[in-house]
Amino acid sequence: MKIKLFLSILSLALILSCNKDDDSGQSNKETKLYITHNNKIIYDGGFLISKATTTLKNDTYQNSFDLKIDHDTHIFDGTFSKIPYGEYTLETKFYENDKIQFYADTIIKLDNPEKTIDNLIFKKVNQSDPNAIIKDQFLSVNKNRNLTITLGPDKDTDGNSITYIVTPQENFTWEGTASIVYKNNTVGNYSLAVTAKETNNKETSATITIAVKEPVFLEAPSDVLFVGNSLTHPYGPRWGGGNSDKGAVKYHLQQIYNELNLANNFVEAIRGGASLKRHYGYNNPPNPDTPGNTYEIDSIKAQHNITVLQPSLDEPFNDLEDFKTYGKIFIDLIRAENSIPILFHPWALKNRQRTYEGNLRETTKLCDELGVQFVDVGAVVHQIYLDDTTPDKALYHRLYAGDSDNTHLSIEGMYMVGLSFAKFFTGVNAIDINYRVEEADIEYANMIKRTVDQVITNRYQN
Repeated sequence: MKIKLFLSILSLALILSCNKDDDSGQSNKETKLYITHNNKIIYDGGFLISKATTTLKNDTYQNSFDLKIDHDTHIFDGTFSKIPYGEYTLETKFYENDKIQFYADTIIKLDNPEKTIDNLIFKKVNQSDPNAIIKDQFLSVNKNRNLTITLGPDKDTDGNSITYIVTPQENFTWEGTASIVYKNNTVGNYSLAVTAKETNNKETSATITIAVKEPVFLEAPSDVLFVGNSLTHPYGPRWGGGNSDKGAVKYHLQQIYNELNLANNFVEAIRGGASLKRHYGYNNPPNPDTPGNTYEIDSIKAQHNITVLQPSLDEPFNDLEDFKTYGKIFIDLIRAENSIPILFHPWALKNRQRTYEGNLRETTKLCDELGVQFVDVGAVVHQIYLDDTTPDKALYHRLYAGDSDNTHLSIEGMYMVGLSFAKFFTGVNAIDINYRVEEADIEYANMIKRTVDQVITNRYQN
């Protein structure tokens, strides 16, 4: 035993010593790990988390500490320092009155000096038999919205039908033998007791906890003009056929507005490949002091309540002076037509994320100078790029339209843009939006939603 312990300690010492750089002043191969998460859904369900703990471990390293809890903002956070590079299991547990209610386990790879974990998947601990035919569920829905709930399987392991009993018998209708549609117009936390009865009279019980929430939108704009190019609405078969509906920002925004029962009138003025300068005057841009004569300007003069202005890809990085000159011209024109200008800050070219910070800096500078709000879609793409630890950054590349297209986003990517605008315009958390484009599987869609909620923190102001 002593020999084994000595060898383990020796191995750990060798690993740590090998991770040290030479004496040139370089730092050790160690990481500082930040864990932070805003998980309102736990509180929406009526749980008061009294303690949250995290353990990080692999074959040669293990450390644990408590996460700080802010009960006002529902944020959990904490920091690990000086962790050797490597692959680890991260185990996080959340307690209510010393009883574990939620957990979040994941595998992470530490291979740079800093890493932030903010997309943990929270799972509710099932206190009943782990092999039970039905289990507890924890769900949330906005008031007056339909929530389809699958109670459990239609048949047991022997192929016999299962009979379900749900109480109290209110706020839901049966959709099938094992599924209900729940709808409640009163905000609060509700519980349904579910009993599954098998043909041999064996009964299994579970509880479904439902948090009914108030949508947070107050003055979500409904009359919006999008002035842009193919970043706002790409055309072609890969975006949904002849009309390329799923390529349009407005398509995904309409689906979300419909889900939230919000009226909408989204209009486009699209010119392929156009910069702000080209939008102002098609072939030979006129003098900035002379009004242009383009259908984009005609659309602005139709006086929509909101006008979203989209520069071309990397325009602040490549054509800064034109970006500043024509950005101001358009913003002044939009305001002269009694519309509110909103700038759409797009993404960087695929594999060219080095332009992101410069684009953001100049966009922020222009918007601050002119008092304009902007939707930082580029930051969502950049954050997905930073967080993506898959081989060859597969999650990030999936946002783009294909290997030969470094400019346009895929249908999943345009879905992300729609979610970003929805979060900005309505204030509704993307993770609470049920709409999901069919091209995005649930896991990928939820990753996008979590990133949108993390990044899009500013809200439309009338």
